This record gives sequence, C-alpha cells and structure tokens, in this order.
Amino acid sequence: MKIIDDLTIMMPIVARDYATHRILKSMSGDDVKFQILLADGSGIDKSKEFSKNKYPKLNLKYINFGKDSTVHNWMKKMYMATQEINTPLTVIVDNDDIVSKEGMVNGVKFLMDNKDYVSFRGSLPSTTNMENHHTNPNDITDQRVFDRVSKDLSGKDSAWGDITRTDAMKRLYEILYRSKTQDVMLVFTIDAGIKLFYGKNHKDFSLPLCYHIPGDTLILNRKDWTGYKKWTEAPTIKESLGLYVSVVAAAMNKIDLVPLEIAKKQFAEFLLEDMLYGDKPYEDKKRNLTFIAIEKSIDYDELSRQI
Repeated sequence: MKIIDDLTIMMPIVARDYATHRILKSMSGDDVKFQILLADGSGIDKSKEFSKNKYPKLNLKYINFGKDSTVHNWMKKMYMATQEINTPLTVIVDNDDIVSKEGMVNGVKFLMDNKDYVSFRGSLPSTTNMENHHTNPNDITDQRVFDRVSKDLSGKDSAWGDITRTDAMKRLYEILYRSKTQDVMLVFTIDAGIKLFYGKNHKDFSLPLCYHIPGDTLILNRKDWTGYKKWTEAPTIKESLGLYVSVVAAAMNKIDLVPLEIAKKQFAEFLLEDMLYGDKPYEDKKRNLTFIAIEKSIDYDELSRQI
C-alpha cells in the first residue's frame, strides 16, 4: 500500500469559498496525492464548484451535508463525514490554512511505524511571522488514560489539526453528535481527550502540517467561544461537564479498570481545579460544580459505554 492511501485530509467548510479555492489550488500545485474530503455545511450544493473537473490533479470528494445552523448540526456533519473515510488516518484542515505536503508525509510515516501512538502534531506557523501557534512541544506518553487526558488539559493546546487514527476520530464525533451538545467550547476541549483514550500523542515541530493564514477565523469570532477559563459561566456548562466526566470515567473504567465512581470523582475534581485555577476564592464553586458534574454524568453513562 502506498503512503497516499493512508491519510484523508478532511476539510469542514461552511463559508470562505475563496479560501477553499486557495487551499485546493495550493495542494494541486504541490501535487498532494492524499484523499481530500470537503464536508460542506453551507446548505448550498457546491459540487460543481469544488469538483474533480475543476481540480483534476486532486483526489477530491465533495459532500453537501446541509446547513450548520447549530453546533449539533455541525457535529452531525462531522460524524457523517468521518463515516465516509476508509483510510487508517485522518487530519482535519481548515480552509484558511495551507497544507505542507512534506509535514503530512512526516506525520503519516511516524504513525504508521508507531502503532501505540494515536495522534501526531506538527507545527502550525503563521504565514505573517512564522510563529508556531502550538506552544506545548512535549509528547504525551503516559500509560494510563487519566494521566494522558490530565496532561493534555494542564498543557492545553489545540488538537483539532492533529493527524489521528480514523477509528478514534469516528468515536469522537459519534459521541459529540449523539450527545446533542450545543456547546462549542466542549467540542474543542474534549477532542484531544477522547483521542488520547486510545494511545499516545507525538509532537514534532521541525516541520509544519499546515501554515495558518490569520485574519479570518470563524471559531474565535463566535459569541459562544468564551475561552477555557470562562467556560464555567456558560449556560451549557452543567450538561457539558456531565458529558465530559462521563466519557473520561467510562474510558478509565474500561481500559484501566478504575471503578466508575472513583474515576468520575478523580477526573471531575481535576477538571474543575484546572478550569478554576487562578480564581480566588474558588473552593465553594469548585465543590459545587464537581458535584453537578458527577450528578449530570449519569445522564450520559449509557452513551459513554460506547467508548
């Protein structure tokens, strides 16, 4: 099997058609041979605009999944899109980035040679000053689920663009879709955690996976993007904490045989300590939210058993 059969570049799109054309033209010019899946949430059929006829050098597939009118609809699109992927590895790329073929090849080779790693993170330099958007260079290689997930949280760094084993990606978006979450903060906080249930994470910042073109971000401009530290004030926080605690505890129980209630308490206490760190005083708030997280987790335990 050729290395080009090992990776799908999945690009969720909803707007910025000019940027989608820009990145497709760039990949065409660089002769990128990996499979490319455009998962469109604009609600408009653009199959003629983003077709193999327009980009004959690319292994391109376009699917219109309807309109991303809510976070739940967005997660439905992500879930349905991942079900279309048959390669062992998947990477999510935003259309305001530029793909580095050399970096992608580097990441694919590493993961295909190291089966105990679930994901690979390259650098993400800005095209304006080449500053790497990723700040934590340390691998996550701990043996237990709690240690891997807690290390990711304490050194929080976006895992959205990691090359990831497709089976783990599919489980992530099935959980988020079936939970019916409407919390964008949960989506971007839990993504690395669920992936890390299934293995270790390697970082190699010697090469970029992508270059980021700043100035037109869709996520950071959203009103519901509060930032991690302010997340506890969001109206969706009770349900989100419940889901997060439930899925992590289920993995701790299934993979490391930690009793479920002990796993819930351990992770809930760590999560709230990490979220509230720096708020003074916060002990009463931490105690209250920890209790809520554990209580609400019961609502998601049946779903979490799919982990």
